[in-house]
Amino acid sequence: MKEEKMSGYTQIIDQLKEASDKRFEEKDDLHALEIKNLVIDFGETLAVDNISFKLKKGDLVTLLGPSGCGKTTTLNAIAGLLAPTSGQIIFSGNDVTKVNPQKRKLGLVFQNYALYPHMSVYANIAFPLQNDIDWKIKIKEKSLNSQHKINTIILKTNGASEKELEQYTHQLHKVLDIKKELEHRYNNVKSQINLIDDEARSQFALVKLHRVAEISQLSKKVLEDVKKIDDELIEQIKDEKEKEKITHLKNEAKEQKNKLKAEYKANLLSIKEHYKKVHLEKKEFLNQKILEKKQSPLNIQMKEITIDLKTIPKEVTKKYSLMSKELIKKYSLERSKLSQQEISKIEELKTHVISIRKGIHNEVMNVSERVDIIKNLQKKPTKLSGGQQQRVAIARGIVKKPKILLMDEPLSNLDAKLRNQTRQWIRKIQKELGITTIFVTHDQEEAMSISDTIVCMSTGKIQQIGSPIDLYNKPKNEFVAKFLGVPEMNIFEVDVKENVLYLHNIKLFESPVKIASNKVDFGIRAEDFVEAEGSHIIGKILSVEYLGKEIQAVVDVANLGSLNVILRKKLKYEIGEEIRLWFNKNKAHLFDVLTKERLN
Repeated sequence: MKEEKMSGYTQIIDQLKEASDKRFEEKDDLHALEIKNLVIDFGETLAVDNISFKLKKGDLVTLLGPSGCGKTTTLNAIAGLLAPTSGQIIFSGNDVTKVNPQKRKLGLVFQNYALYPHMSVYANIAFPLQNDIDWKIKIKEKSLNSQHKINTIILKTNGASEKELEQYTHQLHKVLDIKKELEHRYNNVKSQINLIDDEARSQFALVKLHRVAEISQLSKKVLEDVKKIDDELIEQIKDEKEKEKITHLKNEAKEQKNKLKAEYKANLLSIKEHYKKVHLEKKEFLNQKILEKKQSPLNIQMKEITIDLKTIPKEVTKKYSLMSKELIKKYSLERSKLSQQEISKIEELKTHVISIRKGIHNEVMNVSERVDIIKNLQKKPTKLSGGQQQRVAIARGIVKKPKILLMDEPLSNLDAKLRNQTRQWIRKIQKELGITTIFVTHDQEEAMSISDTIVCMSTGKIQQIGSPIDLYNKPKNEFVAKFLGVPEMNIFEVDVKENVLYLHNIKLFESPVKIASNKVDFGIRAEDFVEAEGSHIIGKILSVEYLGKEIQAVVDVANLGSLNVILRKKLKYEIGEEIRLWFNKNKAHLFDVLTKERLN
């Protein structure tokens, strides 16, 4: 009976090892992060509205947009600091939507640095390692692997065969891989089970949120209307002398307020009745899904994996220990036959056989050297400059070599010069380490200079995803066109006749794309204007800024308004000076007048 059980274990272990090897081969094809249909609804505000995107491993991706666009909310959901209303967050093929922040293996750098003021810089950087069980397991595995390699060198010199050593190493790989494979399977099955009632739970939770939000909006509206009546009454009776007239006005105001209150009560009752009905419908739907979840065959699979997680890793480790003892007993770890080259190799491997404490020290020193803060390790954060504190925060974020590094407006507290230096340094460090990084900012210049990819957001939606140069040269819509670029793109309406563009009867050029409408929004950047003597587009300079490398002006053009223009023809311009403008037609951007989407 015992032999049958062991045979069954062996078969399962071999299958798990094979699956682990296959997953390892495929891991380079997986995206570091995938967001699927993410929705975050706060009731009164839909912060993130059904967004989806993927991140390649090793890229620096910026979530860019104005305040309130949902970029930080998205980052918090990725970090696990905020539960999404619906959707999935997937790290390297693993669904982590329901996984707590500690287990997501992330690095975090916040806007305010969040350093512990009572701890030294060294202690601040070491803190994440001291509290990370997964990192400690990795250190132990690294030590085990190095010790195994040392043993293999000695055993081979003392007569162990290639086949024996191959089996010995294969058993070690089982020790290192099988628990991870079981955990991967456990998380996948758990994710599938959660998906059964996820949508129903989200809908049920939203009923309460939307009910509260609607009642809150109704209450605010009534209070505003009552205040308006009171303000109007004060204004009306301010200069009134007749008491009867004042009494009449007050009674009139009272009637208006009573009418408002009656309407409010009726509307409130209607809202409550509506949500009572919706609540019952969603509760019934949720109960159905909960029952479906309980009866799912996936639960049996989950129980089997849970049992396997408790037993199989122990069996594999036990077998490895037994194999190791047998080989050492048979061939010994006597080092007298070792060559000088083998002794040198063993000495090198011994540096990786370390305690947790030594591992923490090594990582802190390594990352401190990389970010150039070794001389400040014993100082308290309060004794450092803003730039130095930022480096400490980044060192703490990357010390445990996270799969993904999240940075929420990390440069906003620095002055302009230091911000420019720090972003170049961040880019350099990120590329050296190859850490997939998500960088949140509202500063489009920052995003353009640091990113591999920009995810441009507005009102909780993704407006465009692409490289900085793609977003700048081919904005998908007018929002992206205006948001990227300083000064912002000039956009104005022009006429279309037989597919030729006209600005107040001034012929511009034939459109490169067919335009169905008789109007089109025409976009041109400040740097794409040129001064041309024969041009009929005439304007007067309203303001001039001399920025060293360029002259930036605001020019007023009749029937068109103010345009942002970069001037190059002269070294000095006067306010009120008249200039004639033209542009390179290949640099023009055409947008639909209704949808505001790009046409060319």
